[in-house]
Amino acid sequence: MASRVTRRTLWSPPPVERAVAALLSLPTQRYELGTHFRLVTRESGSQRADLPIWTSSGGAVRFDPEGWGPVKKTEVPNVPGAFVLSNVLTVVECEQLRELSEAMGYTPDAPVSLGRNIRRNENCVWIADDTLWRPIWDRVKAHMPAGPAGWGPAAGLNQRWRLYRYGVDDIFKMHTDGAWPGSAVDSTGRLVRDIYGDRFSQLTFLLYLDADYEGGETTFFQQTAAGAGELHSVSVPQGSVLCFFHGDHELSPLHEGSLVTRGVKHIVRSDVLYMLPGKWEL
Repeated sequence: MASRVTRRTLWSPPPVERAVAALLSLPTQRYELGTHFRLVTRESGSQRADLPIWTSSGGAVRFDPEGWGPVKKTEVPNVPGAFVLSNVLTVVECEQLRELSEAMGYTPDAPVSLGRNIRRNENCVWIADDTLWRPIWDRVKAHMPAGPAGWGPAAGLNQRWRLYRYGVDDIFKMHTDGAWPGSAVDSTGRLVRDIYGDRFSQLTFLLYLDADYEGGETTFFQQTAAGAGELHSVSVPQGSVLCFFHGDHELSPLHEGSLVTRGVKHIVRSDVLYMLPGKWEL
C-alpha cells in the first residue's frame, strides 16, 4: 500500500424497488443434520485438521418464483471492473441461507491460506447443491462481464461457498482474492476440487445476507499515478451481490472487509467460473 491515503469515499448503490411483493413467508422449520444438510468431508486449516465441509440437501432452501428482482447492475465508482447486482435474493431467501448456515455451524479457523492475523471472522464451508446455486445463477448470469482475452464465457458459480460471519470488531484485513476451480460433490458423494476440468474463476461473487449491522463495508485500495492511495468503501444492501475480478486478472483489487461496529454480518463468498482458453468454441 502507498504510505499516504489522500482520499476516502463511501458509496452504496441506489435503491431498486422490487417488481412484486415476496410470496414466501419466513421459515419456521428447524434445519437438521441428515435431513437438510450433511457432512461431506473434513479439511485442515491453520489451527485445526478437522474443519467440517458441508453440503445441502436438494430443496433445503426455497426460492420465491416472483418476489425477487428486477436485478439491476450498477458499476462501483473508482474501482475498475467492480459492480453491484441489486435484488438478487429476497429477505426470506437470505434468512433461509443464514439459518441453514448457522445450523451447520461456524468455526474461527478456515481451510484457507490466510491466518487469523489477517482474517478475524468465523467461517462455514458449504458445497451448494444444484437446487441452490442454479436458481441464483439464472438470476445473475445475463449481467456477467466477458473474461480475459482468449477465455470463454462465464459458465456458472463455484459450488464451494465460503460463508463468513463477522461480529463486532471483526475484520478481514487488506488482501487480494485467489482464483479457484469449480468444486462440487460428485454422484458418489465425494467432494471433487476440480469437478469440470475446463473452467476456472476470474470474478469474486459476494452475496450479502443481513441488513441490521453497521460498518463492515468492503473497502478497496486504489493507487494513483502519483503514488498516493485512495480508499473506496462500498456498502452493499441485503440480498445484493458485489463482484470484482480476482486472481491474476489485471483488475484484481486490494481490498478488506472493514471492521463491523454493530450487529452481525453474514456473507457468501463464491466465484464466477469462466471457460479456459482452448476449452470452448464460439
